Amino acid sequence: MARFRIKFPKKRINKFSGNERSSSTSKQSFSASKNKTTKLALLAMFVIILLIIAGKLLGVLNSLYQPLDSKIPTHKNYTWNGETAINVVIKNKEISLLHFDPFDKKAILLKIPNETYIEVPKGYGSWRIDSIYELGEAGSEPIGPLLLKDSITSLVGIPIDGILIFKNPFDSSIDDEIKSLRGNPLKIFSLLKNVTGDLTLMETASLFWNISKVREDKLTLLDLYQTEITKSKLLPDQSRVLGVDIVNLDLFIRKNLSDSAISQEDESVAIYNTTNHPGLAQSAARWVSNLGVDVVVISSSSINHDKTSVIGIKKSLTFKRLAEIFAPNCLNTKCKIKDADLNLDRSEINIILGEDFYEQYFQK
Repeated sequence: MARFRIKFPKKRINKFSGNERSSSTSKQSFSASKNKTTKLALLAMFVIILLIIAGKLLGVLNSLYQPLDSKIPTHKNYTWNGETAINVVIKNKEISLLHFDPFDKKAILLKIPNETYIEVPKGYGSWRIDSIYELGEAGSEPIGPLLLKDSITSLVGIPIDGILIFKNPFDSSIDDEIKSLRGNPLKIFSLLKNVTGDLTLMETASLFWNISKVREDKLTLLDLYQTEITKSKLLPDQSRVLGVDIVNLDLFIRKNLSDSAISQEDESVAIYNTTNHPGLAQSAARWVSNLGVDVVVISSSSINHDKTSVIGIKKSLTFKRLAEIFAPNCLNTKCKIKDADLNLDRSEINIILGEDFYEQYFQK
């Protein structure tokens, strides 16, 4: 019987199949690596964009708490938070003092005539009020805004918290602008564009916003010229100016521009002059009394102190306000003083005036 052998074709082995497989694996690995790199690059770009946006937002937020003009010299080392009254000089075609009291929700705009003749601190002598800004700007170190603020502080006997200077003075009076602000809060934006000064943007916007909400019966517009506080006065050069009756002015200030919130606390204050400059305690006492605080002691010490301190039994609004004015360093750190000449138990708050107070406000 014949045998048949069936031959099956041999499987052809491609000797390059291993390389192709390796090549395919390499391509897949490269593609995955490329995708991963792309994703990381996109993620990095996203993070960078977020950081840029965050930086811009932080910059904007930071600018809200910077002075409108950081070049303006100032004694102010605090930010108005709306708890106590604020007093701001407004320089338009004429000088005004704007007082806003958040406790009573009232505002007073006191217009000071240009021909008002007042004593200018730091040994400048007496000048018309409309000349003081330019007088300060004429020095080697321009201090026009600061000199005007200090002069009005000296005039009205209350600390001035800031100055707002309108870049393009209105044709209308500041009275009209304040009235229109009451009826149209959107006017705040146009005012902010036209104003500079040493207040922060947040403080300025907050002040304008609060003024816009003041009721009509809580808004007082007053011209010193129309009161018995000022009287015509003839100077040696035969020019006429307006003199100021300081006693009547202080009575007006205490009645209308005192700080209602700290007056309500009714805390007692002692003021000590620990320098060789006479009259400092009396000047400070006028400021404190006109704010509505009861000054029970005015005295001095034979021991001189370089730094002013404000020491209080508790962190009341009165303490905070006086510390802002006289010794901001005592706001965050409890100030202590050793002086055998001082009896600090006679009042709730003690103001110890040091050499720095004289240098800031009175030194020529």
